[in-house]
Amino acid sequence: MYPSVVFRIVIDGLIVAGSPVMRIQEQPWRFDVSLPSGSRQIRLVTIDGGNGNREDLANWVNAGFVVG
Repeated sequence: MYPSVVFRIVIDGLIVAGSPVMRIQEQPWRFDVSLPSGSRQIRLVTIDGGNGNREDLANWVNAGFVVG
């Protein structure tokens, strides 16, 4: 009845950032994460918001990286 998800960024198996529980009517959550030197793997993960995954929908819209 109330779809909800949590977004997480995982680097080399370690959760480095996460969103609060997000619902369909909420504004997009923005992440600003520095990649540690020597990182080998980054995963953009979405899990259910604690009430099961029925009707959940998630989208990493415009995910990208800035090299500086």
